[in-house]
Amino acid sequence: MATHLFTIKEALFFGWETFKKNWQFLLLAFIIVVLAGMVPNWLHDWAQENMPSVSFIFSILGWLVQMITSIGIIVISLKFVDGKKPVVEDVYKHYNLLLNYFLGSLLYGVVVIAGLILLIVPGIIWGIKYQYTTYLIVDKKMSPLDAFKKSGQITKKVKLKLFYLGLIFIGITLLGMLLFGIGLVVAWPIVSLAGAYVYRKLSPKS
Repeated sequence: MATHLFTIKEALFFGWETFKKNWQFLLLAFIIVVLAGMVPNWLHDWAQENMPSVSFIFSILGWLVQMITSIGIIVISLKFVDGKKPVVEDVYKHYNLLLNYFLGSLLYGVVVIAGLILLIVPGIIWGIKYQYTTYLIVDKKMSPLDAFKKSGQITKKVKLKLFYLGLIFIGITLLGMLLFGIGLVVAWPIVSLAGAYVYRKLSPKS
């Protein structure tokens, strides 16, 4: 049975303490993720000027790389939560989950956008309710639909607390951006680790 006993303070404390103890690894992972996203964009811009007919290829490449590294961030964060030692290869080696991750992200995005169109509030509620769809795909290897349903179940009693936590995450990220973007080096891992901590509390490892 999943436990709903977590506090926002615990989650943020875990994120901060884990970052302090592993900042070198997390900094390296951050650099890899940023560069992996920037290189396809540079190639796209170059191709638009020199080879416009193939520039779309680099757009697709950037999109795929972004999803692969997003999977890697989840894997790394969960390993820290589970007391395991992640490796740099975790950033990019789980591409076998790409299709389900894409479908789960698409399903989540469509539902949230539809909710936002319906007077905004439903979109916020559904965004909170189904936010762990991709986590479940990565962690439990669930199908997109099963992960979507499971996310709705594990967040059932904690939506308000998750809403508050989300606001805090936004605040931390904005603060990191305001510090000339350098603060994101700290903000990104804290938010990722705290989010994984809460997920694991809601969906214990089997």
